[in-house]
Order: sequence, then structure tokens, then C-alpha cells
Amino acid sequence: MFKGQAITFGRLHTWTLVFYYNKATDSLNIKAPWTQEGAWVELPDAVRVKVDPQTGEAVEFQIESFRKGFLAHRPDLAALWGQVKPSPIALRRMENTPFIAAFLSHVAQLAYQRDQQLVPSKL
Repeated sequence: MFKGQAITFGRLHTWTLVFYYNKATDSLNIKAPWTQEGAWVELPDAVRVKVDPQTGEAVEFQIESFRKGFLAHRPDLAALWGQVKPSPIALRRMENTPFIAAFLSHVAQLAYQRDQQLVPSKL
């Protein structure tokens, strides 16, 4: 699917990110302010990550049932989300958004779990 099959998040730390929360569908998109090609990867917790197929770098996130599902199971992220306040579109520097560091840590764990499920077990 993409180089090395591993999802990385390094370049996100230098970006200004666009947060778009749609109340009607309870979905959240987080991405760079420019369009970038990629392949979608499904992770647990109804998280989708668009990944650059050449580098394995995450370039966009989509979370369905964001408040009712995702945040309901992660009160630590829910508290940090309260500081973002998209209206409905907000540009935020990554370093000025405490939610993103905790969110990326959680998504990295989800990606690791996904990778472990894809590795054939050794008997």
C-alpha cells in the first residue's frame, strides 16, 4: 500500500493544521491547509488516516462519531478538545494546540495495533 507499511507523523509538527468539525454528522477532519494525495487507512475508533504512499507520512485524519464515540471513550482528549474550538473551520499551529500532541500519540497507538494485527503470528 505505502512505503514500509508504517504510518509516520513527523512532518505534522511543522504544519499549520485545518480543523473542520461538522456538527450535523459529528465528524472531524484534521489536515494540512493544502491538498495532498494519499491512500486512506482505516484504524480502530472510527479513525481514518490519509497516508502519502511514497513516504508513509500521515497527511489527513477523519474521525466519524467524533463526540459521541471517539471523545466519549477518551476523556483526556475531550478535555483538550475543548481548547480547540473550531468555528467550524479553524487554522491552528500544531504547537499551539495541545489536543494534537495527545491525539497523534493516540493515533500512533492505533496504527501500532493495526500493524500488529497485520503481522502473521509465529507458531
